[in-house]
Amino acid sequence: MNKMITVKDNSLSLEAFGLISRMINIPENDYATEEDFFTLFKNDSVQTIQNALSELTEKNYLIFVNGKTYAVNKFKLPQIKLV
Repeated sequence: MNKMITVKDNSLSLEAFGLISRMINIPENDYATEEDFFTLFKNDSVQTIQNALSELTEKNYLIFVNGKTYAVNKFKLPQIKLV
């Protein structure tokens, strides 16, 4: 059975939780632009994705690099749990 890395933070919205979980568990998705997320999550609205990115950035799970790329904040990893 594959282990999954998850965030133990009940203050995250479901959308933010799903986005950070995807980024952490799929290595090629640990950094991406907003447009990449729109392509990955076609069933979600632009506003939903933008809200999740904002929430994760505000809570320091993501950092904004070079004015267009979101990356997982590796310093936050100790707060993330393997389940």
